[in-house]
Amino acid sequence: MELIKKYCTKCFIVALEKAKNTHKETNGEHFQCIFDMEETTYGNMNKALIKEFNLRGQARNGLGRQYGKITKDKINDIELACIYTTKEGNVISNIEQEQIKEWYEKSYIKKTVFNIRLLVEYLDSFHYYQDEREFYFSDYLEKIKEHIIEYHLDYKIELPRRNIFYDYIRYYLSTSVKVKNKLEIIKYYYKNYT
Repeated sequence: MELIKKYCTKCFIVALEKAKNTHKETNGEHFQCIFDMEETTYGNMNKALIKEFNLRGQARNGLGRQYGKITKDKINDIELACIYTTKEGNVISNIEQEQIKEWYEKSYIKKTVFNIRLLVEYLDSFHYYQDEREFYFSDYLEKIKEHIIEYHLDYKIELPRRNIFYDYIRYYLSTSVKVKNKLEIIKYYYKNYT
């Protein structure tokens, strides 16, 4: 932390996170950081951190890269980036704690339990126009996708990755009693979405 404080005289956020299925050599633990500093200052700090902790900049021998950056011009909304960075709550920062707490409370709470049966009930609560023509099948599947996203946002559950997202659609199509033309829709789904 002393190195970061030395170089970052403006504001910074350093958050410890634990991810599943990535960062295997650290059991999922990794840092997510936001620094407000000039590019040259960042370069100097980065060199010092790499030297101090002997960090790997490229994946090799089956081991992942240990650092990287996204520049300010690639971030559409800095507040959303701060919200995302504080999501697990394990944060060190020179920003006022009230602000960190506000961002954390806006973030998606990882502890929310996802229940696929509740998702099916949620999706069944909507009326979908169903027709036997393929044009309507695509509209129908797009509406299901929209409602899955709304469900995750409404219940503050992290949005699923693409492959999991499509697993939810498959599960819904196969288990819901409200899906008409089930065989045709599932065939259409496999033809166009997998």
